[in-house]
Amino acid sequence: MYRSNLELLCDVFESAWHSGEQPSIESFLECIGNSQRHLLLLRLLEIELRLSNPETPALDLAALVARFPQYVDVVRTTLDNFQIEHPTPVDCLATGDATLAIPSSVEVVFADTTQPTFDRFEYLQKLGNGAFGTVWKAYDAQLKRMVALKIPRPGIYEKSMYERFIRESRASAKLNHDGIVSIYDICHGSDGTPVIVCQYIDGENLAEYKKQHGVFTDHEAAAMCSDLADALAHAHREGIVHRDIKPANILIDALGRAYLADFGLAKDLGDDSLTTREGDLIGTAAYASPEQASGNAYRADASCDLYSLGVVLYEMVTGERPFRGTIEAVLQQVIHDPPPPPQRLNSDVSKDLQTIILKCLEKSS
Repeated sequence: MYRSNLELLCDVFESAWHSGEQPSIESFLECIGNSQRHLLLLRLLEIELRLSNPETPALDLAALVARFPQYVDVVRTTLDNFQIEHPTPVDCLATGDATLAIPSSVEVVFADTTQPTFDRFEYLQKLGNGAFGTVWKAYDAQLKRMVALKIPRPGIYEKSMYERFIRESRASAKLNHDGIVSIYDICHGSDGTPVIVCQYIDGENLAEYKKQHGVFTDHEAAAMCSDLADALAHAHREGIVHRDIKPANILIDALGRAYLADFGLAKDLGDDSLTTREGDLIGTAAYASPEQASGNAYRADASCDLYSLGVVLYEMVTGERPFRGTIEAVLQQVIHDPPPPPQRLNSDVSKDLQTIILKCLEKSS
């Protein structure tokens, strides 16, 4: 059977790991054309994470991003998928950032993060910590209210992270909706570190919320997703496509109200400077639309967000996602396979709600 050059490289890389070597991802990337490097990197990172063991040197996730600054979104996709398939929490980012987790055999090292100095803000509590930065609950003495401060990790924000922070600020600043976490400001600490000042939500993300809640009833899931769909509709009317709808980016407050958060991968349809290149992988594999899974995130429109919301709704009422497996397996299923009907996993799901979910998950002809 014919095997592509990409598959052969993955086999050689994995065999080297099994033989006790620690092959260099960078050297393998040089063996394939530019158009396929993003996918090869995704596959090799997954293999390295999966095969890491206690004798392996500690994996510094921030350094991983620094090693592949031109593929920040691929690194993010890989880490997000590991959080989903290997839910061993490192730190819960209740503010909607990706909750990162990797196999327990991998020692995670996060470089110390020094909080930028501000006269305006009083740091109160660290809400989350991950490879891309930290989120703090703080008191804004100028506006006299609680806020959340999103601070990038030193060493990775020079260009790619700074641009992502600016993108998130501009995209979110265009949106004024009760179901979307507001961006109040972007400012710089005394050392020049950019910081996003955003609305503080006293609660947790949907990924954590559903661990305690369990499977949702039709009414509960439909009501919450209806509110989220309304928030998405507002974003789409303003020309903003989120491109990373998933439970970790949905916040639930103490009253059970849902909010869309983390527009760091958003696409502004009115800003040509933020166009995504053909072949780029944007989003989280388990919740990615077929367009995103096939490397066509530059074509993402409102339907991609609705697809991802359909995956969230599917998971809420069944306790499972429609597609599971390795990153590559999930991406192929998203592109080619129909999802199992929700009623097959939970007979209590109504026919009407199942129809809505499957409509969201339809693939473009």
